[in-house]
Amino acid sequence: HKVKVTQGYCARLLVPATISAMSVGPKAVLITGASGYLGQHLLSSLCENTRTCAKDEDASPVPFRIVAAYGSLDSFAADFASSDLSENSSVSVTLVGGVDLSDRPCVESLFATHGPFDCVVNLAAVSSPGVCQKSPELAQAVNCPAPLVDALRDATDTCIIHLSTDQVYAGTDAPYKETDEARPVHVYGDSKVAFEKELLRKFPSSAVALRSSLILGPPTPFRCRKQTFLQFVEGRLTRNEETMFYTDEYRSVVYVGDVIRVIRHFLESGIGDQDSGVYNMGGSDSASRLDIVDALAKQCDFDSGCARGVERASLPPGDVPSPLDISMDISKLTNVTGIKFCGLDEIIRRTFPKSKN
Repeated sequence: HKVKVTQGYCARLLVPATISAMSVGPKAVLITGASGYLGQHLLSSLCENTRTCAKDEDASPVPFRIVAAYGSLDSFAADFASSDLSENSSVSVTLVGGVDLSDRPCVESLFATHGPFDCVVNLAAVSSPGVCQKSPELAQAVNCPAPLVDALRDATDTCIIHLSTDQVYAGTDAPYKETDEARPVHVYGDSKVAFEKELLRKFPSSAVALRSSLILGPPTPFRCRKQTFLQFVEGRLTRNEETMFYTDEYRSVVYVGDVIRVIRHFLESGIGDQDSGVYNMGGSDSASRLDIVDALAKQCDFDSGCARGVERASLPPGDVPSPLDISMDISKLTNVTGIKFCGLDEIIRRTFPKSKN
């Protein structure tokens, strides 16, 4: 049986959403921001539906009923429908376009029509620090979606997986642990840490916030191919185009496949009192932008002479403040999930498997 694909649209209902007890059957999963880079990779992984939980690899795959909510990527439904997904009768997919998590009637319609949900994976965000800095009200509305929290208020059995950011840290005292104070230097970080606090206040026993570093990996699997910093660098090196890269901004860059494994761990294992909370989610290496360039050039036999290193601290302040070193200690997440996170070289090898080595 082919994976089922049904396209919907988020109609505006002026009645409150109701959430009933979870039904027996496939695990119902709502993914917000499903058309984004991480959302597309997660959707593809769930449709393949192989067991990924590191601590229980011999268990049977979990059957899913997926509701993939997204905003305004017009080609996404057609691209998804035409993709070559694994045949799996235990997976159904409903695509719901036009979803705005800051729009209360829209969110109520989403839950009334497609709920209840066993798990909500919140990937939707305004993730550009520049856009957030210029439009703080937009950042607050989208990154701290009160209608989503309210729609979940009666869903006591729903686990919530929220994608946060390493940019909640100030960048002056790395490597950061989850117990270190979150002191964002810009509006984007402020909005993300604010929603972390709101989620964990309202759902102290059933929510996790994953403070993700810069995600790297291959382009998205569908035709509307979104990319990462690695593809940007590959393009510049291929064209031998001179480009400046920072040498003093460090992050615990993380492989998209590892991020998927983390999310699926909580989807498959659930979230209990001892699991709920904040987690740093990064790779095993801390790297600057120039470090990434050099590693990619070495792996793919590029001449990196066009890459010019520059210290961010030596430049005049820009419109958006930026933390310098937000490397993280990821031992808490490693211990809970059993996942061994890739380092930079392994990320590049997995992203460009046909290159040398």
